[in-house]
Amino acid sequence: MTVHDTRFIKANSPDGWLRRLARHAALWLDMRRVTLAQRRRERANRKALLEVLDHEDWLYDDLGITRGDVIWAGHLPMHVNACRELERIRARYSLGR
Repeated sequence: MTVHDTRFIKANSPDGWLRRLARHAALWLDMRRVTLAQRRRERANRKALLEVLDHEDWLYDDLGITRGDVIWAGHLPMHVNACRELERIRARYSLGR
């Protein structure tokens, strides 16, 4: 029996497939945990962004953006970082000044 035969027997043994299944399940659960944590963070960031809408217009002038920019950023998909997009808009506005 060669080394390759031993590996094949171990991989196809009842114990081998169960270990592989457990390993894949653990990896899937870990990926799911990370994804849920990321989505929770994205929702919290979006909520904080939308709270900026309650402020007065002078704050937007200080930030270098407009209220419309914040409204636009609030409608972006969740996977897009709205604050980074507002930073890009602010940078574009400051180039024109």
